[in-house]
Amino acid sequence: MDRVKLLYNHLKNSEKKALKTYLTAYHTKGQNKSLDLLKLIEKQPDISQEIASKALYDDAKSKAFIMMKARLYEKMTELLPMSVNPEANRRDREHPYYTDLANFRKYMLIATVLMEKRLNILALEFFEKARKLAANCNAPELEVDALVRIRGLDGREIDRFEDISKEIQRSLIQQELDINAMGLVRKWHSLHANRPAGDEQKIAFLEAHIPELEDKIRQTYSPRADYFMQMLKISYYFLTHNYEACKGVVHHSIDILQKNEGMRSPARMSDPWYQLGKLELLFSNWEEAITAFEKARSFHAEDSWAYLNTSIWLLYAHIYRREIDQADSLIAKIEPELESRVFQRSPVINGIFGYLRSCVYFLKGEFHASWMALQEIQELSFDKEGWITGTKLFEIMILIEKNEPEIAGQKLENLRKHLSRHNTDPRMKTIYKLLSAQERQSFCFDEIQGEADLILSLREQDKWDPAGHEVIRFDDWYMSHRK
Repeated sequence: MDRVKLLYNHLKNSEKKALKTYLTAYHTKGQNKSLDLLKLIEKQPDISQEIASKALYDDAKSKAFIMMKARLYEKMTELLPMSVNPEANRRDREHPYYTDLANFRKYMLIATVLMEKRLNILALEFFEKARKLAANCNAPELEVDALVRIRGLDGREIDRFEDISKEIQRSLIQQELDINAMGLVRKWHSLHANRPAGDEQKIAFLEAHIPELEDKIRQTYSPRADYFMQMLKISYYFLTHNYEACKGVVHHSIDILQKNEGMRSPARMSDPWYQLGKLELLFSNWEEAITAFEKARSFHAEDSWAYLNTSIWLLYAHIYRREIDQADSLIAKIEPELESRVFQRSPVINGIFGYLRSCVYFLKGEFHASWMALQEIQELSFDKEGWITGTKLFEIMILIEKNEPEIAGQKLENLRKHLSRHNTDPRMKTIYKLLSAQERQSFCFDEIQGEADLILSLREQDKWDPAGHEVIRFDDWYMSHRK
């Protein structure tokens, strides 16, 4: 039942209309229960199987309903490839990859049926169409499939046979290159990208594999392999903090997609803009970051994990621009999705969202609400050297704003113990020195000895990371109190 509802609710209106026509055409006698079920789903998208079964068969556990539901789902999936029609101006030029891929498989299927009917001349036309789409998708493994069949039907002349054979060999080399590049990206993600391995280990992996892949691409160029290599390079330059080089790689990956429209899928189009947004944050280019994140979000459905994850980063930029109305609006849109299944994939996102919401309250001067929001966060406890340290510092800042110096002092002592136990960054230790000196004078923010050097260190040496866990920049906040 869930499969039927999920698929039907994702169909376009024209596809729903075609489905109803298709179901009517195949129905022979009696009441059309399949159509009746679709009408129930339209009225109540979240209807349960028991309620639907009771409404249609007067039995909440009807076996007939289960069989009908299975037949309906089969008809729905049968219709999907038929609804892909490139001649009906439905091809999405912004990211046509999946449309072209579906049409490739449809043409190959039609050609196969025509060959079975001994209509080889007609079959050849569809194999040629399929081959063109495979080339447009930069999918040499599919191009080989079509070329082998074209050679069998149209390779009787020796010159034609040799030409097609050379194209097959070229595609086979590209296929091997693409498979290796895609496999390397998958291996990177499974071994390192989403795991808490040390940066040195991740850097070593990328340094061991990127040069070899780059050399093979120079020998036989493949846009798809090149794109995957740029994704690996982005990770490498982020890890080595070479952000200028990283920005160049991001723009190169965008250029690859602009020149090869058939490669464009929503995920591929989105990722470079998402990475560019994070880079613009690091360069403190808030407006450019917002533009990049908005562009990245435009390629995803609003209820997808990718859309929501990008929205979190967009919230950073609105906070830094002090765009409180936009931040509030974004929070109101994200908050209802927190309990959805897509958010459960990464509980950390829930924690970061709660932290950012606390920061927005802080900027509005609602310090008690900021403190309460911070207390609700449980999902960031795994990161002792990063997020936990950041939230401990932020809690002290909130308590100072609430004019609760005694409690702030207690929390500062907790922060000292935390810093002594964990390998936190030097910036946090410099911050602790400033706060510790201020605590000795009840956080009245008079000038302290060595203050100028400590502030200079925060500005020049132990620099602030806009994409990190210190969202309300401490040195700016500190100096505002000094003034």
